[in-house]
Amino acid sequence: MDWVIISPTDEEDCHPLTVFEKVDSAVYRVLNIHADYAQQYLTVVKRFKQDANPSTVLEYLSKHPANILAFGHGNTKAMGLNECKIWLDVNHIPEWVKGKNVVLVSCLTGVELGKKLAEKGANYYGLDNVGMLVAAKDAEFCRFFYADFIGLLEAAISLANGYSEEEAAKRAKIRWKNEIEYWLNFYSEEEIKLTSKTVRCNSQLAQLLTTCMVHNMHSFVWFPPGGAETVNWGAVVGALALLSFIAVAFKAMEEKRKRVMV
Repeated sequence: MDWVIISPTDEEDCHPLTVFEKVDSAVYRVLNIHADYAQQYLTVVKRFKQDANPSTVLEYLSKHPANILAFGHGNTKAMGLNECKIWLDVNHIPEWVKGKNVVLVSCLTGVELGKKLAEKGANYYGLDNVGMLVAAKDAEFCRFFYADFIGLLEAAISLANGYSEEEAAKRAKIRWKNEIEYWLNFYSEEEIKLTSKTVRCNSQLAQLLTTCMVHNMHSFVWFPPGGAETVNWGAVVGALALLSFIAVAFKAMEEKRKRVMV
């Protein structure tokens, strides 16, 4: 089973300048760490990063039957690439999505966009709320920085390993649950890798991470081909106690949703 991974690197046009200067591309840096993790377990025929622009991505996908694991900013109706240039929106769903597994690690696409993809015949996994993650400008590859969306990654990996669409959805939920329990109980065994140093995880950072994971797990949705069924596997999991926190959340780009897809 072949996969295309789309992991943009440039979010400069996703935010007002003041927000961009504060957040920089820390979010995309951590999303690319998620993509690096997934790439270890998928047969990846193409990965788009700096070249993740609508015309290039759409042309490639129209000619190759690979499944899609995509990262980036999104909203209820659309999803963007570098500089938040839209490549998928509810009014422009390509016919070639039929028969593809599409995993979107993006805010809010499970509200409308995912349903439209499923109606066109895609098997969709994503989020029906704003996604949340812990981000750092100098983040390096480590378990701490690929945990936030581990359930969505597991959905793709499970499909690649031959599990059914429904089994992949169940395994996504279980993977999140297991990861949350791991960080609640064994956080002191983990190190957080940064460019200039490595730090031992403490209880506060573990609480921050698990809070993000709980939120994402409860936002997880699956729409099988045809779009006739809505399954939110996160909702069936018992709530864990949430602690006060400050997190980097990548928000919907509602001001971008009317931009015409290139």
